[in-house]
Amino acid sequence: RLLAGGLLDLLYPPVCVLCGQMGAAPLCAVCRAQWKPVPAPVCGACAAALPPSGQCARCAAEPLASLSAVRAAGCYEGRLREAICALKYRKRTSLAAPLAEFLAEYLLADSAWLASVEVIVPVPLHPSRMRARGFNQAEHIAHAVSRRTGIPMAPHALFRIRNTRPQVRLRASERAANVSGAFGRPSVQALAHRHVLLVDDVVTTLHTLEECASVALGAGAKSVKACGVARDN
Repeated sequence: RLLAGGLLDLLYPPVCVLCGQMGAAPLCAVCRAQWKPVPAPVCGACAAALPPSGQCARCAAEPLASLSAVRAAGCYEGRLREAICALKYRKRTSLAAPLAEFLAEYLLADSAWLASVEVIVPVPLHPSRMRARGFNQAEHIAHAVSRRTGIPMAPHALFRIRNTRPQVRLRASERAANVSGAFGRPSVQALAHRHVLLVDDVVTTLHTLEECASVALGAGAKSVKACGVARDN
């Protein structure tokens, strides 16, 4: 097996998915070093970068309703954005592990914030989109975060009952209506009396995460936090 692997490396050298550097798969150290955290100061509620005034415009206009808090490991830009898009749209699933490690390291650095979490739940895809894409990127990331943190994952605790339009294509004013009533819960046991952490790839307007949190609370969850690999401000 070792010989066969060596021959394969000679014929098809491993390369960085993002820049093509040989000998570094799926991600080279140079590209990984360009994943930048959300610049401080950051809103303690929604994880958005704060303006010089120190007031979060998003939370002032629309405070969190079902989520207790949100965290994001980095900024949705540059090489981090390229990595997430390569995983999501080019099916480069090998990037799920380094992306999840980036998120897990960030969460473990704030052990107090993570301490109460009892179950990790990925944001689900609708079955039709799952069939088209072949995988759920949030589930890949959540699974790796679960392994790294030791917190159990409930991959099917939530499901989509309505196939929504991609949020990225909608105006901010349309996004809440787009995901309203889009999620259901197949098993109350997975969520009842537990502190839940929702995991997604990108945190944007929070409407999807808020809708998921509302459903989880309806199933008896004690509290719901959320996190993403990147924050798109």
